[in-house]
Amino acid sequence: MKKYILFLFVLVFVFGLFIFNNKPVNALVGGCSSTSGFSTTTGVSCSMTPPASTCVNGINPTTGFRCGCSSTSGFSTTTGVSCGLATFPAGCSSASGYSVTTGVSCH
Repeated sequence: MKKYILFLFVLVFVFGLFIFNNKPVNALVGGCSSTSGFSTTTGVSCSMTPPASTCVNGINPTTGFRCGCSSTSGFSTTTGVSCGLATFPAGCSSASGYSVTTGVSCH
C-alpha cells in the first residue's frame, strides 16, 4: 500500500508541474541574459526581432518589391519613388546608375 501512495504522490506532483506551470517560455539568444545588447559569446544582437532585409539594386529580395514598398501601388516609404514595377533598360536592374551592357543611364 505504501508503494501505491508514494507512486500516486509522485504522479500528482508531476501533473501539478504541468498544470500550474503555464507561463510562456522566452528563449534568449546564446550568451544573452536579456533581449537588449549583444551576446557575450557570439557578438550577435540579443534582439528577438529578425534583422531587416537589405535591398539589392533597389529591390527587397525578401518581398520582391522595391525598397520601402509592400505592393506595386503607392510610393516607397524609404525613397519616395513609385512602387510600380518599371521596365529598366538592358543591363539595368534599378533606376540608378548606368547599364553594365550599354553604358546608358538607367533613369
